[in-house]
Amino acid sequence: MSGSELGEINGETAPDTLGKPGVIHALLACVFLLAAVDTVLVRRAQSHWSNEPRLFLQTLVLWACLAGLALLPAYAIRYLLRRSVPLLGSLFWCLAFPIASHRVLDSFTSFGGDTVGLRSPWPWLGVLGAGLVCLLTAFVFVRFLLSGQNARRGALLSLLGVSSLCGFLLPLQDEFLVEGDATGKPNLLLLVWDTVRAKSLTAFDEDALRVSPYLTELASQGTTFESARSVSCFTFTSHLSMLTGVYPSEHGAWILNLNYDPTRADHVAALLQREGYRTGAFVGTDVLAGHTGMNYGFETYDDIVDPPVTYTSAWGLVHDLQSIAAAHIPLFEFNGRPHWIQDFQRPADDSLSAAKRWIRNGDKRPWFCMINMYDAHWPYLPSPDATAEFVGEYAGPVNGFSYRSTGLPKGYVMNAEDQRHLTELYGAEIFELDAKVGAFLEELAVAESNTAIVVTADHGEAFGEGGSFGHHDIFEPQVRVPLLIVPPPGGEAHALGFGVRVDKMTSGIDIAPTLLGLAGVAVPKGMRGIDLARTPLTDNRVLLLEDRDHKNAKDSHFGIYRDGFKYTRTGVGQHVQGFLFELAHDPNGEFDVSDDYPELTQELATLLDDLRAQWNGDEGLQVADDGNLDGLGALGYLED
Repeated sequence: MSGSELGEINGETAPDTLGKPGVIHALLACVFLLAAVDTVLVRRAQSHWSNEPRLFLQTLVLWACLAGLALLPAYAIRYLLRRSVPLLGSLFWCLAFPIASHRVLDSFTSFGGDTVGLRSPWPWLGVLGAGLVCLLTAFVFVRFLLSGQNARRGALLSLLGVSSLCGFLLPLQDEFLVEGDATGKPNLLLLVWDTVRAKSLTAFDEDALRVSPYLTELASQGTTFESARSVSCFTFTSHLSMLTGVYPSEHGAWILNLNYDPTRADHVAALLQREGYRTGAFVGTDVLAGHTGMNYGFETYDDIVDPPVTYTSAWGLVHDLQSIAAAHIPLFEFNGRPHWIQDFQRPADDSLSAAKRWIRNGDKRPWFCMINMYDAHWPYLPSPDATAEFVGEYAGPVNGFSYRSTGLPKGYVMNAEDQRHLTELYGAEIFELDAKVGAFLEELAVAESNTAIVVTADHGEAFGEGGSFGHHDIFEPQVRVPLLIVPPPGGEAHALGFGVRVDKMTSGIDIAPTLLGLAGVAVPKGMRGIDLARTPLTDNRVLLLEDRDHKNAKDSHFGIYRDGFKYTRTGVGQHVQGFLFELAHDPNGEFDVSDDYPELTQELATLLDDLRAQWNGDEGLQVADDGNLDGLGALGYLED
């Protein structure tokens, strides 16, 4: 097949060619077809999404832009091969092959993983196979367009129509089977203030900045648990433990395996849905993407935090090119946020607005609604008004991007003034979030309706305590979280009251059984948490911390609480170091007293091992070779 068979993009025609109008139609068909395929792949991975048209329309625009960029290499290939290939076939291959090969290579890496998998021949054989498949597809595509002079226009229009239909409609959403009848039961609202530590809220610490007036008022309507702890310091694993009532090593998910396995632990949304509740979740971060299984049991799972096109295979290549540029060109670092158009999060306004529409959608069934709000998470960039009210004068180099700021001198060590500044910026963001939540609850008037409200956080944040920043450890500011439960008015008897404060230890694993208890649903035996509305708390309750979310297991942290003491251990196997903290005298958990209590230290260390051994808590964790960890971690995939 010679190049003259398709003619040129500039409009010159030759015998038995498509001509200029035909070439334009063919180019449109090429772009529509590839965009439709990409859209269907996204819909297969995100089957919980509604079939709205913007995904396909945005994908179509992206592929059209890529087609323009692919013209130059397409012409180059034709020139090198002395015009022995059709221009349209060359263009199709130049469009499809880079995306397909990137998809193959990406399958040999993992979230937060390294590129050691790319050192075997298999991914590269996969790339070769992708190239051959694209070449064959390009050949068939061109032959299809030359299938007959009279049928050509009809074939092109048919291809455009079929591509559009597939892009808009396939696949359809999953269907849910409602088995029970929850009529008369209370609505359940779970509000997760992502990355909000108890230490910065006046309802939990009277020394905190006055940044949460609404939450403080809400606390007077329910029970405040002053000694709540998250189970980990990573968003995904902590949320999954809240929804399953088990520790991270029991449900099995961690940063290198972000997947929920229903055979390992029951999911509270599925249990409530079977009982007749309608279930919805509205999340503010891509870490909680529904395709991981986090959406299990939710009839509606709203997790589109970026433009839908950023979930396509075509955008995946754009994303990684941006990451590579940021890793090697300082100009593109952008304070640790190198991805333009896509930043993997959305403001609480969007999550709350979507939740409000869902709550008011006319369905009369009682509802369970989880809302994750990401506003207080790094970076700390409050509005000018909130900054003026809560952030004092500061002349140092630190800004809301903290240690990831490109303007911070290399190797800079933050001092007390820097820490104060960051804490105030963080507090100002909490103030804005508090106002948004207050407006949401007041507009819905859920406090006066038959609704139970649970307010908590997935983990906290450190601002220099123990020399740590962020939430990559288990110091107390990183794991002590708010927990407030406002019971529904009337209903069944429970231990929750108005303005009650409880100082006994609670955990994120208590969220699921408490929600079930409030709904009058039996708590499965496998859940290790307790129903806080009906189960008396004891002074000597034993609780665990499991921070397994590191690319190398020897960087893991584990902890256990009992009788006012906290024992922590860093590492696994031969890489172990233990510490003991007396929280009554050291509320941040910074000063090791293991030498003062050697017998207690050994007792708690043994208890930690024995408890986790009940479910093989170290399963799947491996101590990796640092020399092989040179890939995706450097591109920012290890941040939550």
